[in-house]
Amino acid sequence: MNGEIFLTLQQPIFRGYSTVEGVKSARARVESGEQQLTAIEQSVLLGAVEAYMSVYANRRLLELERQNLKAVREQLRGDLQRFKVGEITRTDVSQTQAQVSQAEAALASVVSDLAESEARYLEVIGDKPRQLHMPEQAKQPQSLHAALEVAGQENPALLASAYAE
Repeated sequence: MNGEIFLTLQQPIFRGYSTVEGVKSARARVESGEQQLTAIEQSVLLGAVEAYMSVYANRRLLELERQNLKAVREQLRGDLQRFKVGEITRTDVSQTQAQVSQAEAALASVVSDLAESEARYLEVIGDKPRQLHMPEQAKQPQSLHAALEVAGQENPALLASAYAE
């Protein structure tokens, strides 16, 4: 070795389609990752929809429970008047008082549920819920076969699995 440098190069002419298959495999992994990302996006959006609808539903329930409590209290006032004149018994009044207590408990429960759903909304959406409206209903598939066909074509979890395979 008197200062000589040797260089050897190799270039395969044919690798048994491993390069082509490697590229296909890499593309499939990218597609699978994209579908997994879409699944995560859908999960986040579903959480937002659930938070929105929970607040909306609990606000509606609160209105109904308030109306119910008002009606039961009104019934109690009437029963007390009827008791004073001897039309009904003390047992009848006690039953109405129990209904008032049940309505008050139901109202307190809905107030608690509403506070919880508003906190979840704030966590998911990042802002306090303001005026909420019932959204329009989404278009539904006409049959089970149509629903399965749409799911097979658009469900990111299924598509990610197919690409991973």
